[in-house]
Amino acid sequence: MSGIIGGVGSKSSLIKTDKHYRSVFADIFPNHNGVGIQTGTQNLWVNFASIQGAYGSYGRSLCHDPDGLMPIPPSGFSEAFYITVIGGTGSGSGIGQFKLLDSTNTYEAISPTYYADGYYAYGAQFAKTVKVGTFNGIALRDKLTANTSYCPLWYRNTGSTGYAGITRVILEQRIYL
Repeated sequence: MSGIIGGVGSKSSLIKTDKHYRSVFADIFPNHNGVGIQTGTQNLWVNFASIQGAYGSYGRSLCHDPDGLMPIPPSGFSEAFYITVIGGTGSGSGIGQFKLLDSTNTYEAISPTYYADGYYAYGAQFAKTVKVGTFNGIALRDKLTANTSYCPLWYRNTGSTGYAGITRVILEQRIYL
């Protein structure tokens, strides 16, 4: 009889995906503890934060040092990085985009992505998580290994009225089992 073990009914849950991972998080502090941009500047991109390379917080690298906060996964494991942008909008309909570039501002790992739009961009808080892609085929970890490398985050307000601002940015490393 299906579902009966030793005369006792049992239930089991199905795991809908074969991806299991563990996450490590790092705060990427916005310049000046936050940034907000008035409308009317829709074509103005503002550098609001940077992911540091070999010399990150407390003199340690996020991704470069063997004992850094986000170590290289062991053999047989893989990794992916995600950026979460948190902020809000004032009165009006502030709408915002963000993007992630390499230190030369040539290649995008996150192309212009809306972090607040539609109804939720009207006087509301928001949080948006986006997977970090590659910089013309080069992974974020590899971009951050040079002593002087960093990856700037940019944003702009594309709304017709109001402010759109960012108060917190979180970098997440997922190590897949």
